[in-house]
Amino acid sequence: MPTQEKGNHREAARRLLTGENTVESLLLELLEVNRQILTELRLLRSDLAPQPAGRAQAEVKAPSFEAQPAKTAPARTTAEDLEDIRGALMNGLKLRNKNKSNAISEFEKRHKDW
Repeated sequence: MPTQEKGNHREAARRLLTGENTVESLLLELLEVNRQILTELRLLRSDLAPQPAGRAQAEVKAPSFEAQPAKTAPARTTAEDLEDIRGALMNGLKLRNKNKSNAISEFEKRHKDW
C-alpha cells in the first residue's frame, strides 16, 4: 500500500475516533473514492481496448451466446425400477386403507349404542 494511502487511512481513522467527521467531510471523502474508482476503471478499459496492429496481443476468444442443443440427463431409473416403486406405493396404500377400515370396524363394534 503506498504511503499516501496509508496516511489517508490514518487521517480518516483519527477523524472517526475524535468525532471530527461531518456529513460534508464524509461526502467529500466518498467523492474522492469514487474518483479513484473511476480512474482505475478508465485504466482497465484502456487496457482492454483493441490494440493497434503494431502491438501483438494474445488472441482472446469471445464467449459464444448462440443457442446450443439442450443436454438431457441420463436416465437414472429403469422401467423395472419404476414398476417396483409403483408396487411398493400401491402396497403401502392398500395397507393403510386396510388399517383404516379395521380401525373403523373396531370402533363400530365397541360403540354400537352410539
